[in-house]
Amino acid sequence: MAPRIHREVATEIIERWQRCLLAWLRMHHQDPQWTPHVIQEYAAGIMDFTRLSTLRSYEEVANVKILDTTNLALHEVAQWVVDWINHQGNFII
Repeated sequence: MAPRIHREVATEIIERWQRCLLAWLRMHHQDPQWTPHVIQEYAAGIMDFTRLSTLRSYEEVANVKILDTTNLALHEVAQWVVDWINHQGNFII
C-alpha cells in the first residue's frame, strides 16, 4: 500500500510544481528554443510539439497578450480578459 500524503504536504507539492511550470512558461515564451525538452520528452503521447523545433517567436503563430496580474483583483483580471476577447472578435464559443 502506498504511503498517504497529508493534504498540506500535497498542496505544497502542487503549488511548488505550478510555480516551476509558470517560471518555465515565462522563459519559454520569451525564447521558444529555451529547454523545449521539458514538454517534448514528458508530454502525453497524444501531444505533438514538433513545431517547437522551428518556432522562433510565439507571435508567429499566436496573438500573444501579457497581463501583469500582480496588483489586480480577481474580478479585474476577469474583466480584462473579457474585454480582450470581445475586442478580438474572432473567437468561436
